Amino acid sequence: LYQVVQGISSSRRILELAGIERAGLLIISSGGDLSAKVRTIRLARQLNPGLFIIVRGAYKSQCDALRKVGATVAV
Repeated sequence: LYQVVQGISSSRRILELAGIERAGLLIISSGGDLSAKVRTIRLARQLNPGLFIIVRGAYKSQCDALRKVGATVAV
């Protein structure tokens, strides 16, 4: 069973509604700006340190920065 919650992913409340504390995987695929993705990754890591996080960067040049803040995979 997969749960999908739509909302602003850098919001603690949205991540909690999605059950981030129990999740095994977080996929961030939005085209949003880099700072929003960084906030989401940091918050998700705080709430669930073992979470596997896949994030799509808008540009290849963003991938290293996204991994440095906690993304498991950045494409």
